[in-house]
Amino acid sequence: MAPGGGGDEPIPFDFWFNNDPPDVVRCECLMPTGHVIDVDVPHYFTFQEIKDELWYVTQRRLNLTDQSEYTFCVISKYCETVISQEVTDESRRLCDIQPYFCILQVIKKQITTDNKLEKHITELIGKPVQEFAALNNPEINEFRFKMSFLTESYSTYRQNLTLTEKLNYQYPPRLQSEKLTASFKKRYAQKNEDNRIMIVARYENDDDYDNSGTFKVPSDATPAEVLATIFNHNAFKMKKEDTEYILKVYGQEEYIYGNRPIIDFMYVQDTISRKGIPSFITQPLRNVSVFKENTYLMLATGAPPSTPGGPQIFGSTQTLKKRQHQNSSWDIKESFQLTIHAIEKLNCSQSVEVAIQDGHTLWEQTLKFDIAVFNVPQMTRLCLVVFEYFKSGTRRKARENPLAWVNTTVFDYKQQLKTGPMTLYTWTYAEDSQSEDMLHPLGTVESNPNTDERAAVTLSIHHYNKDTPIVYPSDDMVLKHAAILKRTKNLNRDSAQDTRSVADVMNPYMNTDRIHEMLDQDRSAIWAKRYDCLKNMPEGLPCLLHCVQWNNRDEVSEMRSILTQWPDLNVEHAMELLDYADEQLQLYLLQLVQAIKHESYINCELVKFLLERALKNQRIGHYLFWHLRSEMLVASIQLRFSLILETYLKGSQEHIPILLQQTAFLDQLKKASQNVKKGNKEKGRSLLREQLYIVHVRQKLTNFLSPLNPSFRCKVVKPNECKVMDSKMRPLWLVFENSDRLADDICVMYKNGDDLRQDMLTLQMLRVMDNIWKSANFDFRMNPYGCVSTDYRLGMIEVVLKAETIANIQKKKGMFSATSAFKKGSLLAWLKDHNNTPEALEKAIEEFTHSCAGYCVATFVLGVADRHSDNIMVKENGQLFHIDFGHILGHFKEKFGFRRERVPFVLTHDFVYVINNGNNDKATEEFIKFKGLCE
Repeated sequence: MAPGGGGDEPIPFDFWFNNDPPDVVRCECLMPTGHVIDVDVPHYFTFQEIKDELWYVTQRRLNLTDQSEYTFCVISKYCETVISQEVTDESRRLCDIQPYFCILQVIKKQITTDNKLEKHITELIGKPVQEFAALNNPEINEFRFKMSFLTESYSTYRQNLTLTEKLNYQYPPRLQSEKLTASFKKRYAQKNEDNRIMIVARYENDDDYDNSGTFKVPSDATPAEVLATIFNHNAFKMKKEDTEYILKVYGQEEYIYGNRPIIDFMYVQDTISRKGIPSFITQPLRNVSVFKENTYLMLATGAPPSTPGGPQIFGSTQTLKKRQHQNSSWDIKESFQLTIHAIEKLNCSQSVEVAIQDGHTLWEQTLKFDIAVFNVPQMTRLCLVVFEYFKSGTRRKARENPLAWVNTTVFDYKQQLKTGPMTLYTWTYAEDSQSEDMLHPLGTVESNPNTDERAAVTLSIHHYNKDTPIVYPSDDMVLKHAAILKRTKNLNRDSAQDTRSVADVMNPYMNTDRIHEMLDQDRSAIWAKRYDCLKNMPEGLPCLLHCVQWNNRDEVSEMRSILTQWPDLNVEHAMELLDYADEQLQLYLLQLVQAIKHESYINCELVKFLLERALKNQRIGHYLFWHLRSEMLVASIQLRFSLILETYLKGSQEHIPILLQQTAFLDQLKKASQNVKKGNKEKGRSLLREQLYIVHVRQKLTNFLSPLNPSFRCKVVKPNECKVMDSKMRPLWLVFENSDRLADDICVMYKNGDDLRQDMLTLQMLRVMDNIWKSANFDFRMNPYGCVSTDYRLGMIEVVLKAETIANIQKKKGMFSATSAFKKGSLLAWLKDHNNTPEALEKAIEEFTHSCAGYCVATFVLGVADRHSDNIMVKENGQLFHIDFGHILGHFKEKFGFRRERVPFVLTHDFVYVINNGNNDKATEEFIKFKGLCE
């Protein structure tokens, strides 16, 4: 049969060669089942769109698996032989391939994924990747298929990078933000009038580096200019031109390069802030360890674009058939309804409470909500709770005891209303509970994977007598609706006549969080002044969005239309993630990963954004991997996080060997930790050293990048310097030789049994506070040390060297007497021991005063509790810092019903004694200065 063009008239088989193909062509598709299916499509359709059309037509007629498992074969003039060839890039158009007779053969894909790659990804995520396909979940299959275009494009692009581009990916320069750099320059200039920086440079050539030099360079000198300065002083030691060298941070795998001034680099600013001298190695470029080539075969799921950022198939595809046979949810005026059919595996009397916005009904009835279908928001969640009523012996009124809960979206990932029966497996209140409320709107929308153990609720959403899918309207339809409303309807509310200006109404809410509810009158007034907000206060967009009635389609369409006119916002008022520098993004990465848990669909903009940034920057990829990997045992997010990890690893295959080394290292530490817990302290130490001396164990603890900070390469473990700590969980104190000769050892603490996620959150908030203060020109000498959770109740903490706990200082200076903790002079005496000159002591007291002020304010704001002399430490240079953040945000310890916390923050007599340099009077100039810093 010749292809047709929408009518019955045949057209010549060679119409492609006339340069005037018909608008619509008929493709004859030879299916694997032996059927021949005709589909009419525009000639510019991609093969992915043709496949969508084909599967929509055949989904009720042929027994086919998910469309991502199939591909097309064609014969065209572009084929090298007359044998049909596979279409490897489904983003190509029909008119570009020009198949003879428009005949397409549909075949099952040949799985040619390298088994080694699949094996290693399974090993890294802790879940067999083969299980994803076995689930036969359309949303999962579509996510994996669409993500394959992203991962393949980056994998292919990375193989053709120049050395500089490889450096940018593998060792991205850590640059401070312009605002923080300007603040640092201002503070630095106050103490250094010549505006020059002292640096130390060591020399590396082909054989060795054995000496160093000290140089003063302009703060605005570029790395290339710094290298030139070094070579001009020591030209006789260099065999090559300076362009063949690069500045490497001494003791770290971090490189200083590019066109930015040397003072812009975070390493330089951090080192100077700690009163240190930046130290570098001049390393030949050929000695920089960058990836050479991909050791894995490429996935055979399609030819990717030549560079990342090209056209990608990300959005959901609406086929012609679907568009012709769909009903818009905005056309349905009936109330939203659903029916609870049954509940299984719950042996007690029960009631059911369901909410969309608000509402509740009786058990075993069709539930009719007071919201019309056309007003149901796109991201609506259905929240169900199963609870029992019970009476205690002392109460007359029955109490509600929640037993299980579950959430699901009303619209699926294709924006279709979920009509028809569905079974949801519930969660108990010990699993994934985010609050003490009965309903959990922020909880997961995933059904519990433990189907054999959990109660199952069977329900169905009403189909409203529609035989074809009901879908949420597209953006174009929403904007058309808004245009009609603008001509025909006034959307202002009762407060439209409010005489206040938009600034007067909005200002009280501009700098407050959304925990503080807005007055309904103010909401209505702000909404009525929305165009004033657009013109005069565009930074008030978050506040305006809070005033939209999202259960009113008219206001939703109006807001969507206004957004098309909205100007770009400043970073201070809106988190423009796409413009965030890598270091800024890394600062908030922990929260962004947590936000993924609350997304309604796997394939969302946040996931795509984080993946793209991680695939461009291996440092971000490192932390993204461990943030996701550490929560893989949480059932509610395991599937989602494992899919994201699989995508990242397929797109960053050069990173896999590094991560495999790290997981092998952590496996050995876990075994060692479990082993030492079998004996007492002394036996545990000997058991640890015996374990570390075993040959195959030492091999796993050699030449790897630290999971705690990928800038540090550990050369080999030092068993004689490792020890077991005294605390309950018996953490391991581990010491590694630095890969740079003569550099400081790398010391970490490995914890087995403590959940470090709360410590990570607190330390991250301290970094945010530190950045805010520094941008305001205040340096409080904060020390938010490194911390990473690597698995359930497993993780690593950076050891801060040359520091002691307050308790140990008091014991040492109090000669181990029973009253040592009450001797206020012990801390000052300890500082004098380590700062022998009056100038050094004065500087140490200044460091102590600033850091004490910073931590007093920070621990008060964060509600950090359980503060005592064992979790407050002081460095020999005077800087104070806190550790162990097990109780934060007001979750205080209690004993027999009494709160143990009696003060908002810790400021003891010995702290005041140090601040006043040995004076008890709180009216001294030093203490008044301290109070000023706190305020």
